[in-house]
Amino acid sequence: MGKKTEYLDAYIRVSTTSQKKDGNSLIVQQRLAESVAKKLGMELRVHNEDAKSSTRGYRDVLAEVKEGIQARKIENLWVQDRSRIFRDTMEGMVFRVRYLQPNKVVLYEGELPHKIDFSNLTPTEK
Repeated sequence: MGKKTEYLDAYIRVSTTSQKKDGNSLIVQQRLAESVAKKLGMELRVHNEDAKSSTRGYRDVLAEVKEGIQARKIENLWVQDRSRIFRDTMEGMVFRVRYLQPNKVVLYEGELPHKIDFSNLTPTEK
């Protein structure tokens, strides 16, 4: 019986089509996610929202991530920074309280990666 594969689910998104070409492009985010997954010894699964504003409209891929969390298929989630999920603090808190904490999802952020400690809301390096 082999060891269970541990996955790192990466949510990547840019706000506008023009941002695909700048320093936070989808390609850059994907490469960072690949590096983080390797550092953590996890297999990467990318959830690519493409160019979609966090303040306007429904985001299909984010909805799929939420469903994956509730179905306990997503246990480790990575974002380049939390603004990739939500820019609004209240929406971020609701996501944390409704999805991440009750399902014991570990949220990683950044290149190092930082494991977000919800008890004091400051990043701690893994």
